[in-house]
Amino acid sequence: MWIQLTKNNGEAILVSSARITHVSARQVGGSTIYLDSTTTDANGTAKARSFSVQEAFEQIQDMLRAGGSGAKGRGVKTS
Repeated sequence: MWIQLTKNNGEAILVSSARITHVSARQVGGSTIYLDSTTTDANGTAKARSFSVQEAFEQIQDMLRAGGSGAKGRGVKTS
């Protein structure tokens, strides 16, 4: 299942729910999405690949739950 999210610059992005390991709420609003892949920082340390989105934690939770039940919710794309 794919969900449509909005990056902080306003760009729409489709994310495979199978690749999301966890989601955390940001204090300034929106959420951070963590994926099941890694990237290496300037010091050579491996870190989980992540990015910030405008959607609130609860909105993403609802999208993922809707997809898991087979229902199509707002912002949910099924494959």
